[in-house]
Amino acid sequence: MEQRIIKTRLQLAIQAILLGAPLISAMSISPAAYANSSQQYNITANSLANVLQQFAIQSKLTLAYEPQSLTEQQSAGLNGSYTIEQGLQNILTPHGLQAVRLNNGGFSIQKIKNNQTHSNTTEIVQLNPITVTATPSSRVQQNNGNVQQLPLITVTAEQDGKADDGYLSKNITGVGSWGERSLQDTPYQISVISQDLIENTASGIDQIFKMNPIVQVTRSSTSSFSFNTPEINIRGLGASGNHILDGIPFSWVQGVMSEDVERIEILNGLSGFLYGVGYVGGAVNYVSKKPTQQRLANLSLGSTGNQAFYGHLDLGGKLDQNGDLSYRLNVFKQDGETSIKDQNLDKELISGALDWQVNNDFLVSLNASHKKIKVDKLASYFSSNASIDKLNLKQGYAPNWTFSDSTQDRLGFNTTWQINNYAKLRTGYIYLENENDMSMPFVYDNYDGTYSFNYYRSWPSKEKDHGAYIYTDLNFNTFGVEHNLTIGGSKTRFKQYGIDGGWEWINLGSFTLDQLNSVSEPVYLGNTNNQTYYSGSGQKTNITIGDDIKFNEKWSTLIGLNYAKVDKDNYSIEGKRTDGYGGEKVTPNISLLFKPFEDLTTYVTYMESLEDGVDVGETYANSETIFDPYVSKQYEIGAKYAISPNFLLSSALFRIEKANQYEDTSTIITEGKPTLTQDGKVIYQGVELTLTGKVTNNLTLVGGGTFLDLKTDKANENEGKKPTDTASKMAKLYAEYAIPAIEGLTLTGGAYYTGKAYRDGANTDIIPAYSVFDAGVRYATKIAQYPTTFILNATNITDKKYWRSSTSFGEPRNIAFAVKTQF
Repeated sequence: MEQRIIKTRLQLAIQAILLGAPLISAMSISPAAYANSSQQYNITANSLANVLQQFAIQSKLTLAYEPQSLTEQQSAGLNGSYTIEQGLQNILTPHGLQAVRLNNGGFSIQKIKNNQTHSNTTEIVQLNPITVTATPSSRVQQNNGNVQQLPLITVTAEQDGKADDGYLSKNITGVGSWGERSLQDTPYQISVISQDLIENTASGIDQIFKMNPIVQVTRSSTSSFSFNTPEINIRGLGASGNHILDGIPFSWVQGVMSEDVERIEILNGLSGFLYGVGYVGGAVNYVSKKPTQQRLANLSLGSTGNQAFYGHLDLGGKLDQNGDLSYRLNVFKQDGETSIKDQNLDKELISGALDWQVNNDFLVSLNASHKKIKVDKLASYFSSNASIDKLNLKQGYAPNWTFSDSTQDRLGFNTTWQINNYAKLRTGYIYLENENDMSMPFVYDNYDGTYSFNYYRSWPSKEKDHGAYIYTDLNFNTFGVEHNLTIGGSKTRFKQYGIDGGWEWINLGSFTLDQLNSVSEPVYLGNTNNQTYYSGSGQKTNITIGDDIKFNEKWSTLIGLNYAKVDKDNYSIEGKRTDGYGGEKVTPNISLLFKPFEDLTTYVTYMESLEDGVDVGETYANSETIFDPYVSKQYEIGAKYAISPNFLLSSALFRIEKANQYEDTSTIITEGKPTLTQDGKVIYQGVELTLTGKVTNNLTLVGGGTFLDLKTDKANENEGKKPTDTASKMAKLYAEYAIPAIEGLTLTGGAYYTGKAYRDGANTDIIPAYSVFDAGVRYATKIAQYPTTFILNATNITDKKYWRSSTSFGEPRNIAFAVKTQF
């Protein structure tokens, strides 16, 4: 493949020298066929050079042209659904140029002059998602004795969100019913964590969310009650269970791993119209790694801290000569002690994906994975308002017989069918099977120098989840107004299987801090031989109709209605329904967008969302209580400004209204557990700002902040108070600086501030504000002919002690490293 790319570039250069004509080369699995399939374009007016560049990126083309002459000409852009040939003709015809298809399936860009044209030939190459790189060349054009020297610009295939581009992803894979679209022109606040940024942290999934400017991490993935997934707040609201896998929403996905993820897309605030029920604070879309057309072979070795060593193999490429079949394979293994004393992390993953280009307009993608995560000695759920200085964060304060063990198997597919120039059909399906076994530590301060130690034992339980979507996109014009109408829906369904008598909540006594790590293991009352039974089920239905309407180059709107329905049922071992809840609602979404000029998009959005009801769990004194579903509302005004091609600034003002829930800890003394309460509503309003990209050629910044005005409203208790475990202020900044004098050497670092929060609904107990700092270095070089990157990251370099939330303390200083080799 590399030889073929080199050959093509040489041909382009030779043709540029000898023929003296602008060049465009289409890329496809089947060149002529790809040119016949249509897709949606959204390219605003700009110079002809810039419009062609954007067309190449959206079409996945290799493009060569004369930048000087084309920059001087202004183009109206391109909007609507077109084939490559139609799109080129629409762009080029007003400038006296035309695209002529060649025998090999490529295109020649020819200048129309005196009814005569001269042509050139290009070769077809299939590459992957594109960013732009310029490679200067020169060419000599002889015309009646005149000699011209012009540079040659080539667009080559790279991955969106590369470190060299400041980690800025310019497109998103899609949000809910809306398909792939420009990040700048999406009327919601979304941050994209690219694959490069994921890999360059070297510290795992917790660090990825810690670095994100709009996410507050309230519990680490190796803590009790986290279920192997970081607990997070977005806009002050819990978003831990708002998981989306490749565009399909699930209520909860345990054991999230980053090693098979291409990118992570974080949507701030309500998303009821987009994903249906339950997504209020925000949602996280984990986009799986996709097959590649270019050969890919990466090997990474390292540690996420202390002795938690791992190895990761990432492979991809074509399975046949034309690339009609392509694959991706990821294998990962980790085992060793973390920065918490005696805490061992054991993870394994194998995942695969296969793309099949069935014909010109029909693509089928298959994927499957198996993952297993075992944590021995979970860091305790630790309820205390004592000074954090009393604690040694490396201790974890739990015996090493506590654990969390989860296994997940996944099987899925998605298809894309370009029916014609005006219609596209998108489908997807994922089946998940989860098995969990855990013994979790809970510590409560007695405020007499001792701590009550409880363990929550869950014998192996299983859950089977099905999720699917189907959407039809229809593109048409009415009286000069462009429409992209989407009709479809999604549905998820789960079934739970438990063991009779498999849940235990037992107080093992009171201990000093030093004794908590050595509490004796109890004799469990449950038995894995007890009967397994069907204990619960639930489903969510989401039916959507939405229209993306473009009035002109400045004004557009997204409007839609969503029918959302949720049902949840619990069953006894005899098969009788014991309790549950249900709800349904038609919720609207309307967004108005205004672009004063090309690089600035402003918008106003209103959305409603039907929340899940709450089935209060065994860790609360009022377990088996059911809270009914509730409709939340969000108002948002935002702006996105592309300061430069690789630097984006986003901001939003928002207001969210939702049901108020909080933990009443007064029942711990009498009941041994807190009580979960729902009372009135809580209002979350504030402003958020994010920035991503290159400030200079050497300096990259990823950062931002959130400032919240929070209050409880229309409640019997705590009227006007702030919700618990929610920081009103948060600011983060991650930076990279490439040392000019040493090629390949980059210094990295981050500063992360989280403001004060409250442990109790009455706001009498304060969780202090804290700041933590990271530092690191990355060096890219070659060993023999193999590109190799060395990464070293130190987190919490000052070994700061801090309460992350009312029941979780932060991690101690940690040093992670990785060596990545491409072979």
